[in-house]
Amino acid sequence: LKPIQTIIKAGEVGRELFLLHSGRVTVTDVEQIEVFARLKDGDFFGEVSLLFDTPRTVSCISMTFCDLFQVGALFFLDSSWGGQTSALQIKREDLDRILPDYPKVMSDMQSKALQRVVELCSFSAISSDFLQVITANQQQV
Repeated sequence: LKPIQTIIKAGEVGRELFLLHSGRVTVTDVEQIEVFARLKDGDFFGEVSLLFDTPRTVSCISMTFCDLFQVGALFFLDSSWGGQTSALQIKREDLDRILPDYPKVMSDMQSKALQRVVELCSFSAISSDFLQVITANQQQV
């Protein structure tokens, strides 16, 4: 993936979580005007729709060259760029299989995701109704 390419887009169905190994990614609103966060080495993104089964709440744009590795499919996407950003892509099916054995990890990820949704509500990027849906979904888990 080259710099300034959309990794995830707000409003789309999300079935992946991304772990940023190295490089930079910007988190924006759907119009890519308001910047909510700048992600760096070791950060993750895409967890809100994955954990709460909701559409993507934000867009994430690569700011440097990006290599994406897809867990489970065992192939590389655009790895030929050899750039400075690497991200690991984890699918919903992978989490559903792995996380039941690690309830603390699942709880920590859900807490972080909920914290991010609350922060987005303060930006007015998403409505408080969406927060209620996510809270209800989390209670069902």
